[in-house]
Amino acid sequence: MAKNCINPQCQKELPNSALFCFYCGTQQVEEEKLSEEEKLRKEMSEMQQTIQMLRKALADAQQNNDSSTENLQMIENLQKAELERITRIEEERRQESEHKPIENQRIQQESVDYGVVINGVRWATRNVDQPGTFAAKPEDPGMFYQWNRRKAWPATHTVIGWDDSAPAGTRWEKSNDPSPAGWHVPTFEEIKKLLDTDKVRNEWVIRNGVTGRKFIDKFTGNSIFMPAAGCRYYRDGRLHGVGSYGSYWRGTQNDSNYAYHLLFYSGNAGWDDSDRSHGFSIRPVAEN
Repeated sequence: MAKNCINPQCQKELPNSALFCFYCGTQQVEEEKLSEEEKLRKEMSEMQQTIQMLRKALADAQQNNDSSTENLQMIENLQKAELERITRIEEERRQESEHKPIENQRIQQESVDYGVVINGVRWATRNVDQPGTFAAKPEDPGMFYQWNRRKAWPATHTVIGWDDSAPAGTRWEKSNDPSPAGWHVPTFEEIKKLLDTDKVRNEWVIRNGVTGRKFIDKFTGNSIFMPAAGCRYYRDGRLHGVGSYGSYWRGTQNDSNYAYHLLFYSGNAGWDDSDRSHGFSIRPVAEN
């Protein structure tokens, strides 16, 4: 199907899907209906038309022996400015197209972790960050979570709107688990295997300037590092103990107000129970 350009002075025949006239550059649809890509194409088309007009004006001036150096210089400067705008836009588009694969790769990396097996359990090498993603590096704290809640809280700075109510449930429900696909908040038994000193040793270390605990399988040498990210206090969400200890949830309750978690500091590692409204880290384990 075909249509005519809406410009009365043009009215050339165009494909029905054309957004701009190929001959005069006139926009064929309303501005608000254009996508960002279409708007950019429109701007480029308008700049090309401007350059053509300036070139014609320059040629006419030279043909008519217009000796006004000022006028010629002005036309040349305008033409140069339009060319520079086109060059800038094309460079920005090139950089954006090059950045997208890098960004997609970063997102993929934050969703994938092959983990390491320690005492029969495959542990992720990084903390959970935003729901469904891992932190970029093992030393990064990721995000904090209240027990059996999927909402993420930042591990730095102050927060607004902290929820100090007691989370419900008797176990960490799958729909509330922020772990990436194929992973889950560890169970009580999985935490106990990590703390089995007959098969796993642990030590307080500094990794790339970050304090934390390293857990090493005595038989395979496999290890994971957990940063001492501290926590967010259950009453008001303020940060506490950053760099001094690490608290990592497991998916088991103690009672209606408390839930179990892994706790470590410079002197020891073990398990404890705390108010469910605390914001703790999550280091997930692989699903069977």
